[in-house]
Amino acid sequence: MADPFTLMITQAALGGVSAFAQMSAANRNARAQYEANERNMRFLAEDVARQKDEQASQYQEARSDRVMRANQEIAMAELLAAERGASASTMQSMVRHLAFVEGIDLSRIRNTYESNIDALDSQLEAGAMEQNNLNIQAYNKASTATTGALLGGIGSGLQIYSGYRTDQARLEASRNKR
Repeated sequence: MADPFTLMITQAALGGVSAFAQMSAANRNARAQYEANERNMRFLAEDVARQKDEQASQYQEARSDRVMRANQEIAMAELLAAERGASASTMQSMVRHLAFVEGIDLSRIRNTYESNIDALDSQLEAGAMEQNNLNIQAYNKASTATTGALLGGIGSGLQIYSGYRTDQARLEASRNKR
């Protein structure tokens, strides 16, 4: 049978190894969560960039289509005015009205584009906040597990030492009774 002091040291060492293993596992899990959050954020950023490119293409196409339609409307108005013998001032008034309507349409197209881009920026910002919150949760979970492992190891060590001291006191008491 091993002496009590060796048993105490062995038990304390095993408790320390167990606490270290728990702390290491908690830190590994936190790192894995950080990496997963980073990958998710990169994916979100790439997706938002792709959607912004799509929005820019759609915006340019819508603007181009509206300008082309306005040019066709002006040409048609000029043709009708020439056929009916409209005055130059009437013609100018028609062109001015068509240009005004085109300006309103282009402004609406621009506002829609900017709103869509703002929504995508908000989506990216929300993703960054979520990543930050998840990283904080992972950190807190690792910190809690590490603290628990440390306190558990210290508690085990104190319990082992207390048991050792109790055994030593009993041994001493039985020696003194003889």
